[in-house]
Amino acid sequence: MTLHEKVNITTGVGWMNGLCVGSIGKIGDFPGLCLEDSPLGVRDADFVTGFRAGINSASTWNREEPYKPQRRLGQGRTCSERKRMQFVLDWYSHRIL
Repeated sequence: MTLHEKVNITTGVGWMNGLCVGSIGKIGDFPGLCLEDSPLGVRDADFVTGFRAGINSASTWNREEPYKPQRRLGQGRTCSERKRMQFVLDWYSHRIL
C-alpha cells in the first residue's frame, strides 16, 4: 500500500462527501467502508478513545468487565456522567452490575 493510499484509508473522503456520514473510498482491492454514527459513534473530535458497547460487555457475563473502561475514564483528566452512560445501555444488565 502506498503512502497516499494509507492516508486516504485513515482519513476518509471527508464530511458528507460520500454516500454515508463518513466514508472511506475504494482503494485498490479494498471496497471501502460506510461509517455511520452508533452508540459509540465519534463525530468531529480529536484525541478520542472508544470502548466496547455496553451490550458487548454485558454479554460476557463477567461482572468486572464493564467496569474496566470506566476505570480507564476515571484515570483521565475529565470524567462526566455522559461518558459513563455509554457502557450499560439496557436496564437488565445495569441492575445486575
